[in-house]
Amino acid sequence: MANDKHLTAQQEIELEQLYKELMNLATEVVLDYEENPSETSGSVTEVHMDSPILDNEDYPYNTEFGDGMTPEEMNEIDEENQISFEDQATKDRKRRSG
Repeated sequence: MANDKHLTAQQEIELEQLYKELMNLATEVVLDYEENPSETSGSVTEVHMDSPILDNEDYPYNTEFGDGMTPEEMNEIDEENQISFEDQATKDRKRRSG
């Protein structure tokens, strides 16, 4: 059986061109990120709402937005948000049904 793993001269030229193009694009992405860093980059930890970690008394309740708020204050905000969500869902259903 013949060795089919060798490239023709034309294939090698095309492969080299593709390699250069990809490297140029990758370099552009890196330079753009250095000049315009994303605020959403970095690691993200997601916690499901039923996670046992939330049962821990030491859990920092919504540290991004609720810094300094008590659990009761955060629960009140959650309830208000849920009511708003349900109201919007009801409006959307009425609008769709005509």
